[in-house]
Amino acid sequence: AAFSTNAELYILDEPTSGLDPLMEKAFQQSVEEVAGRGAAVLLSSHILAEVEQVADTVSIIGRGHLLASGSVSTILGSQGTTVVRVGVSEPDRAATLLAYEGWTTRREGTHLVVEGASDPAAVTRALALAGLYVHELTPVVPDLESVFLDLTTHEQLGAPPTSRASRWGGRK
Repeated sequence: AAFSTNAELYILDEPTSGLDPLMEKAFQQSVEEVAGRGAAVLLSSHILAEVEQVADTVSIIGRGHLLASGSVSTILGSQGTTVVRVGVSEPDRAATLLAYEGWTTRREGTHLVVEGASDPAAVTRALALAGLYVHELTPVVPDLESVFLDLTTHEQLGAPPTSRASRWGGRK
């Protein structure tokens, strides 16, 4: 109903609370239409997956401090991922090899999560040279919820955010 007016600014607090998925989609389309005609929509929501889909820019606030602000792609670090999920037949052997090559790895079920993989092809090359062949390689891209938790968890504990916060556009 709010969008039936011709306002220049809409301020909405938890606008999709209680909506079913069909109405959530209709709401998202309405936001796009209103923004398309030049109006600004200020949205406050705890449903961060929805915010990620609808918003052009976001601000993350923790304990009264602005922790990060900018375009969604900047906040999510879309300049490239340095973490990949790797499926390989011998994950323990692969983890040892990749650690020797300088990457940090951890097991995630039958897969490895490899950090510091700015060139995923280098991971596959290193494994193939050792006779280990990758059957899956997936970039791990952070979502808005994981960025929010990374930034605000440190804020809630009273400690300064980690250096990763600067990667999301926040303070150091």
